Amino acid sequence: MNTLAAIIASVKRPFVFIPALVVVGGVSWYVFSGSGNGNGAERITVTRGSVIEEVTVTGKTKAAQSVNLAFERSGRIARVNDEVGATVGAGAAIVVLDQSELAAELREAEADVAAREAALAEAKRGTRPEKIRIDEIKVENANTSIRDALTNLEDKIEDAYTRADDAIRNKVDQFISNPRSANPQLTFSTDPATELALEAGRIRIEAALIAWKATNENPEKTAPERVPESRAPLVLVKSFLDTAATAVNALGASTALSQTTIDGYRSDVSTARTNVNTALSSISAAEEKLRIAEATLAVAENELLLDRAGSTPETIAAKEADLEKAKAAVALNRAQLEKTILRAPFAGLITKQDAKQGEIVGANVALISLISTDRLEIEANVPEVDIGKVTVGNPVRITLDALPGERFTGNVITVEPGETMIDGVVSYKIRVIINEADSRQKNGLTANLEIETLKKSDVLVLPQYAILENDQGTFVRKRENDDAREVAVVIGVRSRDGNVEIVSGLREGDTVENIGARTIGK
Repeated sequence: MNTLAAIIASVKRPFVFIPALVVVGGVSWYVFSGSGNGNGAERITVTRGSVIEEVTVTGKTKAAQSVNLAFERSGRIARVNDEVGATVGAGAAIVVLDQSELAAELREAEADVAAREAALAEAKRGTRPEKIRIDEIKVENANTSIRDALTNLEDKIEDAYTRADDAIRNKVDQFISNPRSANPQLTFSTDPATELALEAGRIRIEAALIAWKATNENPEKTAPERVPESRAPLVLVKSFLDTAATAVNALGASTALSQTTIDGYRSDVSTARTNVNTALSSISAAEEKLRIAEATLAVAENELLLDRAGSTPETIAAKEADLEKAKAAVALNRAQLEKTILRAPFAGLITKQDAKQGEIVGANVALISLISTDRLEIEANVPEVDIGKVTVGNPVRITLDALPGERFTGNVITVEPGETMIDGVVSYKIRVIINEADSRQKNGLTANLEIETLKKSDVLVLPQYAILENDQGTFVRKRENDDAREVAVVIGVRSRDGNVEIVSGLREGDTVENIGARTIGK
């Protein structure tokens, strides 16, 4: 009777009301089945089977997807395609802004791409034969210009010598006796310094003219090489003429020298000076013309070489980069154009439509609300005592109050990590997707969920009513032959059908007493 006393004592303890009911059932059987000797007790055999653990909660149906649509840019509404209540497919254009300006920019960008593609193709193909022939003609013309410039320079050098020779030997030598000798004499009187400068200068100029003539007659000397040897005597002659002009301009008429003769001297010296200055300028101009012709030839030859060689890898790479830049501009324009269209991101039902044709709308103003219609999901709150059992992917059995007698299936798709307080109780929100689409399913329906959190197969099982739980532990009355004794057991999962997993303490085939006095199978 010690066991019976312990059972009764357990009923009196607080917080064990439910286990106590099990105990009371056991006590009733114990008392009314023959003073606890167990001889007439109903027996239950330990078998293998499956146990399924469940969490039961209630939630509400809602659309699996919902969204508010707004334009990213402002503009005038050009077209409204659908109204509230309309069903649209994924990608459908619901509202469209005016696109005229952006469309023009896109066409311009596409034309630029075409131009860049043509330039790249031309660079890869190389220079056309016609262009190479044009470059060859430019080279030929440049060579002709150089020959003409060389001839012109030779003529200017010869002309310069002639002018210098005339200036000295014809114009100045009128008033110098023995001009080509080693002792030339001025035929009129002037100050000693000027007289000495003219007489000594005439000796130097005679030698310079002789050397200049020899250089001009040397066939091995090119015109450009003769330029310095021509400019030096010209400068010497120019300086000598400046001194001669000073001398003759200072003369006055006398019995030995008439004014007419003086005027003749002055005129001839002036003419000589002009001719020499002209010769210097002509040589410089001819020399510059030759340099220009040579530079033109160099440019033409380089252009011909480049065209014959074709485009360099660097040139092709640069044109490829230009093309990519132009394509990026097209992509940007298309993206901007796409922003003028409010498209349905998924197939669904329009529940709000505030767009009006011709209206100017701003950016980020919600105009359209859309919900999905293909499948619903259910939101429910799971108490914190059960949330540890629920994981994403758990199968769910679903019933809807609006559709009595019908059952649906689903799966847990999210378990929010943050808690939600409901009437002071900590809960966690979960979302369950309904696998079967049904047109009768609506938003906001009450849904009853049986979430399968754990399933074990091929385990030892007993009915809950064959187990005794109290403060001393968990027990069964195991039958061995005609005797019965209490055996401690460890239980695992409690199944939704009333079975309990036996982890240890019993083996398959063992028999225990039905201490709950419940008829098996009822």
